Amino acid sequence: MKQTETAKFLAAIKTFFPNFEITTAVTHGWQSMLEDVSFERAQQNLAQHIKTNRFPPTIADIRCEAAPKPIDKEIEARNRDIAFSEWVRLGKDPEDFVYDGVSDIKRLSS
Repeated sequence: MKQTETAKFLAAIKTFFPNFEITTAVTHGWQSMLEDVSFERAQQNLAQHIKTNRFPPTIADIRCEAAPKPIDKEIEARNRDIAFSEWVRLGKDPEDFVYDGVSDIKRLSS
């Protein structure tokens, strides 16, 4: 999230939770902790928080959906095998294969 988006986001929190205090230190803290969270994701998580809580959100409440969910080891191994098979099918050198999770699958299909 950009600095201007963080300011808008904190103003939205203040709208629904009037006791929420916005200071320079608060703004900088939220900015640094949410810089890898999209503004849209933060807004979605805030909307959900507003529906289910009486108190202002914490940074962790807003980040809750931002953290990648762990993938089951068996599924990860199967995905790696599929990506490797596709790599070889495309005529690429098996020695050059490096598995990078979902981005490999997307890259192979394009």
